[in-house]
Amino acid sequence: RIVRNPALKADVKTSPAAQINYLGMNQNLYAPFKDKRVREAFCISIDREAMTKGLFGGLAEPLYGQMTPGIAGYNPNVAKIPYDPARAKALLAEAGFPEGKGLPPLQVANLAPFKNEITFYADQWKRNLGVNVELNIMERATFLRALNAGEVPFFTWGWTADYADAFYYLSQVWHSKSRYNRARYVNAAYDKLIDEAQETADDTQRFKLYALAEKALMEDWGSCGLFVRTSVALANSKSS
Repeated sequence: RIVRNPALKADVKTSPAAQINYLGMNQNLYAPFKDKRVREAFCISIDREAMTKGLFGGLAEPLYGQMTPGIAGYNPNVAKIPYDPARAKALLAEAGFPEGKGLPPLQVANLAPFKNEITFYADQWKRNLGVNVELNIMERATFLRALNAGEVPFFTWGWTADYADAFYYLSQVWHSKSRYNRARYVNAAYDKLIDEAQETADDTQRFKLYALAEKALMEDWGSCGLFVRTSVALANSKSS
């Protein structure tokens, strides 16, 4: 997208970065996350539009699936994650945790540079669910070691594509046998679709499998997308 900026006498070009940012919920370490209703509640109580406009000043876009625009296999028709505090609160109550009562203590982890982001999420969960989520700001090496070992119950993190195909996100971050599945998510139907996609040469058919796998992940609320960073470039305008 190119926008003329009169103050800078330049054209401002923006494009989504090839990087997803997502919510990790380790069901092995935090028992309430075994309930899909709890996972959904935490996901739909985040106002992504407000976050990208307010927290990032418009230099980010909401992420609803697990692929970024511009990547081969990206599904432009992926279902949007609603911002629905009323449903989120009802789901949490149905799961046996009305207003967060009965939930074990919970922390959301990340690094110091991302403190503002997780502070925003924690505030959303407090406002919309009544859940007190503490911040766990970790030293980088310690955080990455714990993430890779599957020892972090609740976190936000990102994944950047090394090559421009959605398979890199889907196979690396969420396949049960991937070493980078840091939430230790397991979904046999999802794995089967990804395994089939890996053996499918035809782009059209492979992209259909990507979309089905992404749908299976999202309908299970195994994770949820948060945002995509926006890359910005300034270019001299011929009319300046």
